[in-house]
Amino acid sequence: MKKIKLSQSFSIAALFFLSSCAVNPPAPSFSIENAQVFGEQPELPSENQIHQLAPDQEQAFLSYFDSPLRADEPTHRRLTDYLLSKVSGFTYSENTFKAEETLRLGHGNCVSLANVATAFANLAGVEADYQSIGAAPTYQPDVKSLSVRSILVGRPATCN
Repeated sequence: MKKIKLSQSFSIAALFFLSSCAVNPPAPSFSIENAQVFGEQPELPSENQIHQLAPDQEQAFLSYFDSPLRADEPTHRRLTDYLLSKVSGFTYSENTFKAEETLRLGHGNCVSLANVATAFANLAGVEADYQSIGAAPTYQPDVKSLSVRSILVGRPATCN
């Protein structure tokens, strides 16, 4: 059996991939000549605006978070406990709200809650990120939906 040189192997592989490109037509390009088909583009808030809390909401969080009574608790625990106290009685709805609106209104969807968690994490100086999760809605267990949650980044032991 003859050994095939590396350059020959590469040439064969390149020929295979190039020939497959020639067989498959390129994806059609999409351009919109008249953007009015979709209506006017809405003005989207910035990330800072989405996670901004009202001054009284910020003060309430920081008073709880910085309380000497909780000084020995890890950062992630103080943040989580406060968040849980604020979403007690929260009503899920289809609407997505900024953090300030979600706390004021007491309802929203999973993204709204993630916005609140991220706003608190920002105030606490804890890095937060979003994570998508697949979950079956409680009202239709056979239907899968996509949900989002906020996660605190880092190991809890280093969050003091």
